[in-house]
This record gives sequence, C-alpha cells and structure tokens, in this order.
Amino acid sequence: QCDLLIKIYGDGAATSWLHRVASAWEASPQRDLMVWLSKPVPTLSVPYLVSGNSSFNPASVLLLLAGTGVVALPQILHHRDPTNKLGISTRRQHQLHVPVDLMLSCRADDLLMLPEIATLCQEALDFSTVTYPMKGVRRATLLVTGADSNVKTPPYPEVDANSADLERLKGLSNTRILETRLSPELVSEAVSRMPTPCRVVVSGPSGFNSAARSMLLSSNVSDNAITILEA
Repeated sequence: QCDLLIKIYGDGAATSWLHRVASAWEASPQRDLMVWLSKPVPTLSVPYLVSGNSSFNPASVLLLLAGTGVVALPQILHHRDPTNKLGISTRRQHQLHVPVDLMLSCRADDLLMLPEIATLCQEALDFSTVTYPMKGVRRATLLVTGADSNVKTPPYPEVDANSADLERLKGLSNTRILETRLSPELVSEAVSRMPTPCRVVVSGPSGFNSAARSMLLSSNVSDNAITILEA
C-alpha cells in the first residue's frame, strides 16, 4: 500500500488536472483510474538520516517541518517498525528507536496531517514508561500563523483553527500550539531538550529551510548534524 499526500494548488497545472480527473472518476467510477509514478529516489539512510552512510549515529531526532514538508514525519517514523509499516525486513541497528520531537510551522488554512500527528503523540504517551521499542512523537509543537489573504480558496477549507483534530492535539500533555512563526528562541529551546548527538531534519519551502538552518547554527548545532530536504 502506498499513501500519497497531494496538495492541490489553484494555479497548479498538474495538481489541478489530477483533482479534476479524480473528482470525475469518483462521480462515475466506470473504469480503473491509473496514474503512473516515477520510481522513488532514495534520499535518506536510516538511522543516520543523511544521504548515504555516516558515522553520525543520532541519540535523538528533531524535525523542523513546514507546510507539505510534514510528509517527512511519517516517512521517518515508519522506520520505527519498518517490517509492518514498510514491508521491509530491517536489522534492529538500522531501525529508528530514538526520541523524536516535532516542530511544525503551518498556516491556519493549511493544516496537514493533524489526525496522524495526534495519533503519534498519543502513542508516545501510551509507551512513555517503555524504553524499547520507542513509539510515536515524544513532543510536538505546532506554530500556526494566519491564513493567506491572497488565496481566494483555501487549500483545505474543511480545516480551521477550531477543528476537532486541533482540539484533540490541545488536549495532549506532550503537545502545544502557538500562534507564532519559527524563531531563534523556539529553536534553541527545542534543541536544548534533545539527547545528544541529535540529528535535525529540516523540510519545507526554501525560505523556511534557509532560516531554520541559520537558527540552528546560532544554537550551536553543527552543520554536519543538519539534514535539509526541499518540500
């Protein structure tokens, strides 16, 4: 099984076409809908979370994600249990059994994967007294900013700042939701909570990635400990 997260842009030729085709098929599913995808390209090796092998074996992972960069969360967390999640038989030393914290930046009209984030945070609480195997996301912080006033149709109109999924997150003891942008103070605080050595994975738009990297370097995080993924 392959789960895909596709963000529909009003001015996006490919995603708009795919949305129209899928909507037409749902209205009249007379034949199979086939979409051809290119082969996946390897990006990160586990547990190092860099391209290729490395001597850097992290004791924890901090995820700084923005927008559709949130897809890195399940991709990485699946390696806690690759046999069941990915159908890949993997030796224990190549699995990801270290604490994982999340800091996600998003707009109020563009909140992605809230049910999955809530489930991962709940998993961590349920297994908090178990040292192995590690489960879920140890701590999550959502940084929510205002909706984009230039967007006439929100990308996900069914999601808003008062959604049930967001309220579920607010009720968990290992999550917090702040109405602010990523800042050096928040990055420094997040870094200080991580067991060392810590691998930091940054994934989002190029502007976010550049700003996050600068904040990490200012928090005395080694450049070799930072992995940048374009979303």
